[in-house]
Amino acid sequence: MFGQILVYIITSLISYALRPKPSTPPPSSVKPGEVEAPTVSQSDCIPVVFGTVKIENPNIVWYGNTRNEPITETYTTEGGK
Repeated sequence: MFGQILVYIITSLISYALRPKPSTPPPSSVKPGEVEAPTVSQSDCIPVVFGTVKIENPNIVWYGNTRNEPITETYTTEGGK
């Protein structure tokens, strides 16, 4: 039993040491004018999209209901077979 645990630990250490090392790209510096975030403008047109396409400059018109509403309904169960 002890021998199996020792073999397991040794093979785990060898596989950890020989695993491929991932190459990480260097971090890029982003200047303030380079960030492309969705904007809101009254003068821009609202695009009509049919299918799946990439919109280069989206115009955010509405972002959903962000309020939380509690559930106040109650149900009762009666009888049954």
